[in-house]
Amino acid sequence: MNFYAFHGYYDYERKAGNHYILDVEITLLKGLDSQSEEIESTINYEDVYKICKKEMEEKHQLLESVVYNIAKTLKEEFNNIESIFTRISKLNPQVGGDVDKAVIEFTF
Repeated sequence: MNFYAFHGYYDYERKAGNHYILDVEITLLKGLDSQSEEIESTINYEDVYKICKKEMEEKHQLLESVVYNIAKTLKEEFNNIESIFTRISKLNPQVGGDVDKAVIEFTF
C-alpha cells in the first residue's frame, strides 16, 4: 500500500510529510475452509486497507508505533489470524544523506 503521511520524530518531518510503502502479510489459522468461496471465510483485504489507512492518517513520531498499532488492531478485529507481519518503508528519509528508505518490520 502506498501512502503520503506525516510521521516522524522531528516537527519538520510531521509538517512536510513523506511517501511510505506499507506491507501487511496475514497468516490465517490452520483448519479454515480454504475451499470456500465465501468472503466471510477469510479476511477481506478492503477491510485491511481501511484499518491501515486510518492508522496512516494519524501522526506518529515512531514508525514502530504505526506497524504495532496496525497489527494490534487487525488481531483484535479478526479472530481467524494466526500471525501478522507488517513492514513500513519511509522513502527518501531526511537524514542528511542519500538514503533510499528506512524500514521497520514487526511480527505479531
